[in-house]
Order: sequence, then C-alpha cells, then structure tokens
Amino acid sequence: MDVDLTLSPRVDAVKPCKTLAILDQATALSKAGVPVIMLAAGEPDFDTPSVIAEAGINAIREGYTRYTPNAGTLELRTAICQKLIEENGISYSPDQVVVSNGAKQSILQAVLAVCSPGDEVIIPAPFWVSYPEIARLADTTPVIVPTSMSENFLMDCKLLEATLTEKSRLLILCSPSNPTGSVYPKKSLEEIAKIVAKHPRLLVLSDEIYEHIIYAPAVHTSFASLPGMWERTLTVNGFSKAFAMTGWRLGYIAGPKHFILACAKIQSQFTSSASSIAQKAALGALSMGYAGGETVATMVKAFRERRDFLVKSFGELEVVKCSEPQGAFYLFIDLSCYYGAEVEGFGVINGSESLCQYLLDRAQVALLPGGACGDDTCIRISYAASLATLQEAFGRIKKALVALRPAVPTNPPTVPASSSRTHQSTMAANAGAPSGIGFSQSCAHPKQRSLLFSYESSRGTFKFAYFTSRFSLRSVDKSKELQLPRITAVVKAQAGPGQMDVDPTLSPRVNSVKPSKTVAITDQATALLRAGVPVIALAAGEPDFDTPSVIAEAGINAIREGYTRYTPNTGTLELRTAICRKLKEENGISYTPDQIVVSNGAKQSIHQAVLAVCSPGDEVIIPAPFYVSYPEIARLADATPVIVPTSISDDFLMDPKLLEDSLTEKSRLLILCSPSNPTGSVYPKKLLEEIAKIVTKHPRLLVLSDEIYEHIIYAPATHTSFASLPGMWERTLTVNGFSKAFAMTGWRLGYIAGPKHFISACAKIQSQFTSGASSISQKAGLAALSMGYAGGETVATMVQAFKERRNFLLKSFGELKGVKISEPQGAFYLFIDLSCYYGAEVEGFGIIDGSESLCRYLIDRAQVALVPGDAFGDDSCIRISYAASLETIQEAFMRIKKALAALRPAVPEIPTRLLQGHGSDLPGSVFLKVPSGSTFWPVELEWRDGMAWLGQGWQKFTDYYFIGFGKLVLFTYEPSSVFQVVIFNTSTSEI
Repeated sequence: MDVDLTLSPRVDAVKPCKTLAILDQATALSKAGVPVIMLAAGEPDFDTPSVIAEAGINAIREGYTRYTPNAGTLELRTAICQKLIEENGISYSPDQVVVSNGAKQSILQAVLAVCSPGDEVIIPAPFWVSYPEIARLADTTPVIVPTSMSENFLMDCKLLEATLTEKSRLLILCSPSNPTGSVYPKKSLEEIAKIVAKHPRLLVLSDEIYEHIIYAPAVHTSFASLPGMWERTLTVNGFSKAFAMTGWRLGYIAGPKHFILACAKIQSQFTSSASSIAQKAALGALSMGYAGGETVATMVKAFRERRDFLVKSFGELEVVKCSEPQGAFYLFIDLSCYYGAEVEGFGVINGSESLCQYLLDRAQVALLPGGACGDDTCIRISYAASLATLQEAFGRIKKALVALRPAVPTNPPTVPASSSRTHQSTMAANAGAPSGIGFSQSCAHPKQRSLLFSYESSRGTFKFAYFTSRFSLRSVDKSKELQLPRITAVVKAQAGPGQMDVDPTLSPRVNSVKPSKTVAITDQATALLRAGVPVIALAAGEPDFDTPSVIAEAGINAIREGYTRYTPNTGTLELRTAICRKLKEENGISYTPDQIVVSNGAKQSIHQAVLAVCSPGDEVIIPAPFYVSYPEIARLADATPVIVPTSISDDFLMDPKLLEDSLTEKSRLLILCSPSNPTGSVYPKKLLEEIAKIVTKHPRLLVLSDEIYEHIIYAPATHTSFASLPGMWERTLTVNGFSKAFAMTGWRLGYIAGPKHFISACAKIQSQFTSGASSISQKAGLAALSMGYAGGETVATMVQAFKERRNFLLKSFGELKGVKISEPQGAFYLFIDLSCYYGAEVEGFGIIDGSESLCRYLIDRAQVALVPGDAFGDDSCIRISYAASLETIQEAFMRIKKALAALRPAVPEIPTRLLQGHGSDLPGSVFLKVPSGSTFWPVELEWRDGMAWLGQGWQKFTDYYFIGFGKLVLFTYEPSSVFQVVIFNTSTSEI
C-alpha cells in the first residue's frame, strides 16, 4: 500500500461510546421516516429554562463571544464555589475549579492528571459507559467491582476492600447513578471513606452530575464533605442534566489545588476554555435558587411520575426484574430471561445488545444495552421523555417481548439436587472456581439447551449462562471466558510521623507537558486588567472584531428554538454537509459528511488526530517556529516531537532538504500550518509540491495541515490546501475551524477532514473525550458558511484592517536599529527578532536573558502583553498579535519603543572585546577560555571555514566576541550594521 493505515493501539483498545452510537442510529432512522422512540440518550426532554436561555442570548448580543480564561471565567468559578458550599457543604476557592466542555472532559482530564500508566481505576458496575474507556485512554487498567440488583446496585464495601491493591489510584463513584439510578446513603459512603482512608495512594472521583434529580426520601451526599475526604476527592458536576443544557457543553471539576492545576494544564493543551456563551448561561442556571429552585423541582416531579409508571408496568411482567431508582432518570431492568430466544428473520437473542437491536428493529424503541454498562443481564431505559411517549414505548416493548418465547420458562424444570451438586462440582472444577463457592441454581431449557447458574461468595453473586450443546462457560456480564479474581497482597500503608496522608503524585505526562504559554499570558493580562492595570493585551490569538451579525443571530435563533440538546457525536449532518461543500468550492478537496468530525475547537481536532494515528515512540515532525501546542499535543500522545528549524531570512519557510534529513522510520506525522501561527508565513504552492514529493517517499508519513488562518491572507499570497496536491489527499488530515476568520473564538468550534479510516478513529476518541460540540455553535457555524466565498465581504473587510495594522508595525519596528523582521503574508501576527536587547541589565528587574524575560519586562514596564518566542521554538523572537485596533497598536508600539530605549544595548556597535576574532581564523576544533567574573569557563567550538556548529547545525558567522555574564556572542557583520545571531551561555554550554 502507498499509505500506512495503521492506527494507534489506543484506538483499538477504546470502544466507541455505545450511547452515542445508538443515538446516532436512532436519529438516522428518524430522519428516514421511521417512527423511532428514543429512550437511549441521557438528556432531559425539557427545554433549557428561560432564565438560562436569556442569559445565553444576552451574552451573544453583548459580544461576549471571545476566549475566556482557560479554567473558566472568574465570575462563574466564584458562583460554582458558592453553590458547592451552600448545597454540598464543601469549600473551594476559584483556583480550585476548572470549567470544561462538559463533565466528560472534566473526568478524562482528572484521570490523565492523577493516574500513571499501569495504575488501576476502580469502577463499580454497572457503570457509565465512558468510565472504562477513559481509563484506557489514560493507559490505566479499569478494575470492575460488580454489584447486585438485590442490593440496589450499591457496592459491597468488603468487595471494594478486597479489590484494592498497591496499584489502585482512583475510585470512581457516581451517585445518583447512571445507569441504575441508585443513590448511595451517607452511611454507605462513610464506610467507603473508611476504606479509602487506609490507602494513601487512593483518590476518589465523585461524579455528581445527577445530584439534583433525586427522589425523596433519598438524599444526596457529596463524598468530599465526609471527614478526611476533601483532600483526596475530585468532585465532577455540570449543567447538562438538572438544567437541561446538554447541547451547551459545560461541566466542571473541583478539588485540591495541586490536582486541579494539573487538570487545567492538560486542558490548556486539549481544548482551551469552554464556550463563553455557555458560561454566561451557567451563571443564569446558578441564579435559579437552591438546587435549581422551583423549575428543577417541577422537572424532578415529572421524572418521578414517569419512573413510577415504568416500575409498575414492568413489575407486572412476571419474568422481569428491576430495582426502583432513587435518582437520575434511568430504569436498569433485567430482561435476561429472554436471552436464548430465536426470532424468525432476526436470529438468536444472545445478550443485551441483540435484545436492544431486536427492540429497535421490531418495536422501533431505542434503548441502551446493559453490556455497555458492565451488566449484560440488563438494559437501560431513559425516562427523559413525556409520560405519553413512555406509555407508547412500553406498549411496543411489551408486544415485542410477548413475541419471544422465554429462554427460561417461568417454572423451569428442576434439576435433581444430587445432579445439581454434581454439575456444581464439575463446573467449579472446570472453571477453577475458588473453594467455598457453590452454585445456588441450575436450570435447563430443553430446546435452547441453555443452563443458568449463579454462585455466591464473599465477592458477591455472579451469574453465568451456557449456550449450545458444548456448554461453553461464559460470563453473562462480560461475554468472556471466565477469569478468576486476582489474588493480590494488598499493601495497607499507614501514615507515620511527617508522612502525607494523601499521595500527591501526578501522572508523568503532566510533568512532561508545558501549559500553553499564550493561554497563561492572556490569563495574566486579564487578571491585571481586573486589578486596574491598563495593560494592552497583544498576546491572544483572536480577532478583536465582533462575531458577524448573521452568525450571532443564528446562535440566538438556535437558543430561542430550543436547539440546545446533544447533536450526533461527529456534528450535525447539516453542518458536515456544508463543510464538505466549502472544502470542495474553496479548497478543491472532496469529502463526504462521514469524513468530517466537528469538535470543540481546532485544537481538539488536532489532538484527536495525533492520538488516533501516532503510536507511542512515533515521531511528529514540527517546523519551528510552531504553534505552542503542537509539541505538547505530541507528548500527550506519547509521541516524540522532532523540531525542524527555519530561518527569518527564509521567511520561516521550511527547507525541504532539512525536512528530508529529519525523517526516519519512526516519522509518522508532519504538521504544517499555513498561514502560520506565529510567523504569518504562507507556503507557496511550489514549495508545498516539493514537500509533497518528499512525503510520497515515506509510506508511514501522514500530514496534518492546520489551515485555521486560510482566509486571513494578504495578496499576492494565496492559500493552497495540502490535500489538494497530487497524491496527498490519501495521507492528509485537514484541520480548520471558525474561530479566526469568523471571530468566533468563544463559540469553540473546529473540524477535521480526511480519509474515512482515520476520521472514524478520531470520532471514536471524541465519543469518549467530550462527545459532540455545542449545538448552538454548530447552528452558528452553519450561518458562517452561508456568508459567501471565503466569508464574503465581511471577512474581506476584516482582512483589510489586519493588513493596515500589519503595515504600520512593519514600518515602525523597521525603524528600530538591530531589529529584524519577516513580513507576514497571512494570519495576524508579527514574529519579530528583538534578540539585540538580550544581555541588557535593568535596574530593579535584572538581566534580559531571552524572549521570556523580555516579555516580562515589557508587561512590567510598558504594560504590553506579548508572547515570548521560546514558546514557539525560537527564543530570538517575540510574537505580537495585531488583532487590535490601529489606535491600540499605535499606543502599544510607543510604549514598547520607550521601554526598549531604556535598555542599554546588549552589544554596542563598537564593542570592547575581551576576546575576539574572525570565523575564518579558527579552522578545526579550538578551546577558548572565557572570563566570567573571576572564573574561567572552558568552551569547545567546532569551526569549519567560518561555520560554527551550534546545536541544530552549521551556521555562518564572520565575527565573534565575549561579553560579560559568561556569554559568547556570534555576529554577522553587514555594511553599516551589526546583527547579533546567537548567544552561547558558556557557563552551561547552552545556546
């Protein structure tokens, strides 16, 4: 094959979200005219309360459509803290809360933050479908603790304690539970807390998303409110369920700062902040009163009435078993008595999945198979539908079930006791069952030749089904050959004097990943502005224009029309079809809707692509300067970022020969960004064709083409999509979005397009990552694509303003001596070389020793926030965003110019040289002793014909000399000018 189709092992290890898959299937049937009743999705059928909807509408009307701080707005996080203390009795500060694109993202980030590869995540079954898959995505082992319907699906504490080992890192609790509706009484939680307290490594993730949907006399208890549990509990909650806000995509996590900061760090490289509009709407939700006030109480009352109907109705079916749910809006019902039945034209009902498929096929009712939740004897029915709908659904289900002959008759023939004991002994021996375990029941159905057994032990009650004449022993719960419980010595560490009660260790991936510097600086600038400091923020990558009115109105109409529920995981068919049309007309590349995945921003699209196609140890090739998140995304995928340097003298365009030299058999993905963030460089078509020829030689090499700035381009430059080049469609993943050209940063909407094989893998990951993007944003995105070719006149006007600002900055900085600039051809950034000021010492500040200290100096003395070039892989430069008014940019330049003038030049034009010479004078290898204070530092430099070998390769210099601070400065002299090229720190041998 010309292209290596291998996917990352993590894709094969992770199952797609079954709930979303069934919902998508049911939606497709409905669109085809089939009258399907959907009782599979976990979302209320009520509209978002009006106070919340109006808050969202006002946010759009007031232009609150830009990025927020990564962790969420201070206003919302403060309100969440107030809610948690008043309703849950747990106290947090705003810096102990992170707001995300739904509670699922909060859970994933928590597991990634605290769990190291090989750790165990303890999950009671039945469980929410995504828990085990999230654990696998984090390279941990999900350890399932079974529960029993007879115990209302509440976990046996003895069984929990027997399950824990020295590898146990996280226990996930969900109360009220999805899928069972069970609610843990406070007494049970206290017993669990005593066990947790014995294990310093064990943390608890308490998923409390259904806390307000609870039926008296049951009451909700937050696990973190129990004595000693605050320090080791991560509390996850959100707005989807109680406030009917599923389509808004908003959740949060609260916990000890040490762990929450790690979650925030991961989020800064995953998706950045949640929707600004949804965050304003959430403030409306939290203003509705205790536990949502009367509005939520009315909703809960309706849920209870529906629950009572279903419990009564199914209870009248003799062979059906159910446990009365105390919360949430699910009935987890045991229909395993129908397993083994054979249906003409359908086949054998051999488990919950085939039964649900049968009910969808014959009754047109969509339900969730219990096997997806860890209990194959049951199915989950969501009663988040009107009572009339539930009555109709029950009638259909009952009729379909009646058509089945029960696999086990109501009064089955009894096997003689002696035979039963014989079977017990034989099966226990064959299965290697632990001693002391006895089968309490054995039944045979004469036609299906099936046996049902159960046995009880200190580890709970287990059920097994035997089908076919060979009686292959299989677990009903897992459809796997029986595996014995582990026998493991549990290490019970006890805290000694000075020893911490809780293990604060974070996952190695957290330490390997840097937080997004652009996000951090923007958050710092925002904090200074709140404190009254007149900071000019030129750090963030977002337009200063308001979202165009046609887009804003589409978002408002979506809210008004109640388009606030889950969409398909990959995005609405309507939007994906429009994206395909845009890509064909504007980019010359053809896709079908099933080759598109819409996400919560382009960053998420990139992250999922890298996770999907890169295996641990693979190399991701990244030209520098690069978008700050590329290397960190590679590291989060356990891949190795390989940086290919470019030069300002070449307009930061990658040299194809250097690319070819960088490729190895491990090279899996090349990331291209054109127009570029941070340089504004645009790859000409001819250069892309040269790169494509190199890519063609490497069957393993794929290309991720980040085209988010494609419409912000300055003539005569033109944009070329890499996938449009001959032979590149099959190996290119094209990422784009709506944030930049359409001024929609706060809406959080991006997408990826590519060959179906790879895109399906991205969709699979997204189903366990965040689910679908905001329904409101997707309607707005559809309007954006209706504005005409490349955004029409609205975007063209925006681009003209960017060009005017760019020209001002080029002229102004061009007049400063020693400053080097490459003229950007696109985007809205100037990547400018100010390294001539490095080495300067500032009274009351210190030494300017690189781009980061220079940016700190400028925010301190000039109150201008910029991004240091080292974040982008080039410490000689800083990035200036000119996505601000011309007046603002003019004021910012004057402040910067004044601050720079106050610096004594790090290199005088005619320096006093402590040691000097010409490159051509130094052939071969030479030792130079460089004075630094009273100490001499030996430095070895390799010279060849005026070329010096420095880290990345050979560079030509015509002169060099040493200055203070133990630094060697290499120069290229040009007529009437001196240009500093690099500073070599002789004390550490680092450039």
